[in-house]
Order: sequence, then structure tokens, then C-alpha cells
Amino acid sequence: MEQINYNRRHDIKINSLQTREINLLLSFVWYESINGEVWKEIEGLDSRYFISTEGRVLSLCLDGYKLMRPFICGDGYCYVDLRKDGKDKKCRVHRLVAEAFVDNPEDKPIVHHRDTNRRNNKASNLQWMTEAEHAAAHLKINQERKKQREQTRRQ
Repeated sequence: MEQINYNRRHDIKINSLQTREINLLLSFVWYESINGEVWKEIEGLDSRYFISTEGRVLSLCLDGYKLMRPFICGDGYCYVDLRKDGKDKKCRVHRLVAEAFVDNPEDKPIVHHRDTNRRNNKASNLQWMTEAEHAAAHLKINQERKKQREQTRRQ
């Protein structure tokens, strides 16, 4: 995988893009990226999709590029529709970010939001956990919330 450092503002990791696609990607990164935002290609899909450390998804289209707008499902997570094998595939944004940017040497299956905000999909807010670690983390969070509610009621 080739890494391009474009004017030291942003990093882009790409596998095999044609010149036109590289120019589109670089123009997007130059004009619309957040400072320090890193982009990586999402592998295994039909089209050219990129995910950033900020939780943003970029699609390279025939007529340019498109910053995809995530949608929220009933479970509270952000999703985007990506094309795979000619069909739309609904993907959780936090999972795409974690797979691209968060190390998982122990092959843990669950992506956890550190701040428990399912809409905060920044790489710095995500970590891999086992089911037991995830359950323990949420038990602790729920106990803290319960204490806060009790303290509020007493006042």
C-alpha cells in the first residue's frame, strides 16, 4: 500500500488508483479535509471508497468525489451504503474506522465507543474489545449513570 503525504497536511493510503482518481482524491483532501485527517482506502468493495480518522466516508464517482452522508438506524449507529458485488451493503461507520485505523493484534470482535456516543466515530474514540470486556465496560458505565441520577434526585 502506497502512502502519499500531500503537502504535509494530510496522509492518504491507497492501493491502486488511476491518475484521474488520485487527482480527485488529492483535490478533495486539499480543499475539504480537516487538518491532520488521515484517509485510507476501504478494501474489498466495487468502487473507490475511503474512510478517515474523523469517521468520514468519501466516494470517488464518475463526475468527481462525494462525501457520503451517514444515516442513523434504530440501533443509534451511523451507517453508509457502499457497493459490493454490484449490490448496496449497509456498513457501520465506526467499524470501518476501527478496521482501518485501530490496531487489533488480539483479533477482538467488538468495537467500543470510549465516550459511549455512537455518533462519535473518530478513531481516537474507538477501541477493540472482547464480549466480556464490552459487557464489563457497559456495566461500569450504567452504574456510574445510576449514581449520577441518584445524586441529582437528592439535590
